Amino acid sequence: MKLKALLAFAIAVMFLLPFGAFAEENATTENVVDEIVTDDIGEPELEEEPTVTEPAEEEIELPDPGITPDSILWGIDVAFDDLGVALAGDADDQAEAGLEVAEERLAEIEAMGEEGDAEAVEKAQEEHEETINEVKEDVEEMDDEEKITGIENGMANHIAAMEKVMAKVQANENIPEATRAKLASKFQNQISNAEELQNKILNKKAQIALKKQEQKGEDEAEEETNETEETNAKGKKGKNKDVVSEETETEEEINETEESEEITGEAVTDVDEEDEEEESETEE
Repeated sequence: MKLKALLAFAIAVMFLLPFGAFAEENATTENVVDEIVTDDIGEPELEEEPTVTEPAEEEIELPDPGITPDSILWGIDVAFDDLGVALAGDADDQAEAGLEVAEERLAEIEAMGEEGDAEAVEKAQEEHEETINEVKEDVEEMDDEEKITGIENGMANHIAAMEKVMAKVQANENIPEATRAKLASKFQNQISNAEELQNKILNKKAQIALKKQEQKGEDEAEEETNETEETNAKGKKGKNKDVVSEETETEEEINETEESEEITGEAVTDVDEEDEEEESETEE
């Protein structure tokens, strides 16, 4: 049986060898032809398709949450943050500090959402909303155009970050669906509150710009008034100078006339004296 199998295998190999040699020869011929054609006409140039780079979505970084609402020390952390805002300075500085605290609260919401601690998320949400309300009050008293612009840009990024955090919390299936719906409703209220703050910022910015423009107009009007008064003063001074000059010229003319009259009188006197002398000589 084994012998028959070996014999069949040998016959098959002998039968296939010519085809293999022919295939190898054919492949060699095709390679040679390809090389000749390639040498003659060169490699075909393929047009590169333009690479379309989609703009990467800007990552909004939140600060480190630090002590989170699930800690017994969190209340102390919140109290120190509030104290820092109160001691920041004027309304412009307090608004900036308040926005930084709001970002910290948002980072705490994100951290607690990732852990699935819904109760801690709600605590951070309440503090976040309270902080935004305090920033609203500070914005009403702001008068620095550069800082109000900074708050405007900061709030735009903050609202975008709020939406991202909300999406992350909603995607956490470890939080019960009913609780997620409750948190989502709270998030929507927070975003609406933040948008109201953004509108207040825009209004305040417009008020500051208008006030600045009015002040500029008043300064220009005052400067124009001062220039007019100065011009009038110079004109009056010049007029007085002309009057004095005319009076001086008149006095000089009078003096010249008097001198001329004196000279004429002296000349007449001399002539009279000469006549008298001649008459005396004639009588003698």
